[in-house]
Amino acid sequence: MKAAIIGCGVIAPMHIESAKAAGVEIAALCDVDEAKAGRLAEKHCPDVAVVSDFGRALAMRPDCVHICTPHYLHAGMAIAALKAGVNVFVEKPLCISPQELETLGKEVARSDAQLGVCFQNRYTPAAEEAGRLADGINRGYCSVQWRRDAEYYGSADWRGRKATEGGGVLINQAIHSLDLLMWLMGEPRYVTARVSNRTHVGIIDVEDTAEGLIEFDSGVAPFYATVCCTDNFPVEVTVEGVKRLRFSGGELYVDGKRAVLPEIKELPGKTYWGSAHPLIIKDFYDCIRTGRKFKVNFTEGARTVRLLDAVYRSDGRRIKIQ
Repeated sequence: MKAAIIGCGVIAPMHIESAKAAGVEIAALCDVDEAKAGRLAEKHCPDVAVVSDFGRALAMRPDCVHICTPHYLHAGMAIAALKAGVNVFVEKPLCISPQELETLGKEVARSDAQLGVCFQNRYTPAAEEAGRLADGINRGYCSVQWRRDAEYYGSADWRGRKATEGGGVLINQAIHSLDLLMWLMGEPRYVTARVSNRTHVGIIDVEDTAEGLIEFDSGVAPFYATVCCTDNFPVEVTVEGVKRLRFSGGELYVDGKRAVLPEIKELPGKTYWGSAHPLIIKDFYDCIRTGRKFKVNFTEGARTVRLLDAVYRSDGRRIKIQ
């Protein structure tokens, strides 16, 4: 099987190495900055084709494209690939608006190709064990407290802009934790929330802090997310039912006791991202090979888009999630 990596920024090495570990040949690296793609190729996959045009990458007929581009490009590229009959593995978020979501959903329904969304934290040993133990969950909480400064936002012109990133801390940093919360608690119905820009005024036009309450069919869960911290602290996700399950820094605590979990190989990147990219990408390619339906699909990715849209519209009001 062959893959094309579209977008050669900081997350691309995770996809390259994970696809290679899954027995997939990297057929092309694609980035509008062809020199950047070339540097990535030299480091991770010498002799691979390097192109600057997405259409050329699709014309090579890869079995799958990994979309690792800025957020505002995800939907259009996914639609083009699906129309060409090419499988799609897209980094979060699936897209940045309900309008894009509707258009993409129609193409997913028409296509025989599979679409997967990179919510890799569902595949960590901690998450898999929590999924096995989750029973009667009726309340939860999640917190993401990281640091993003002016240098970070200046590193790429699409960051920190509503039109190109789709939002701030929610859609970029907190989305994985919110996905875990929904995965364990079920369907979210209402949200009451506020977003604000507390320390990045003049640097970004989106939120650096968000807080609110999500009402699920099963119960309620407050959340807090900010990039105003002095450092990148461990993500916290807690759900309670028959057992109290708490994620912290990649560890799982069950009723206050640390669970014994298998180790997974570290990959290039930040440790607080988690290291489960190889696990989710292997499963995606296993699905392509066998025809099994991939579980982190369009429907799962759409839930986060709808939740975030409701948070952004809330402004302190109780909003029904569409």
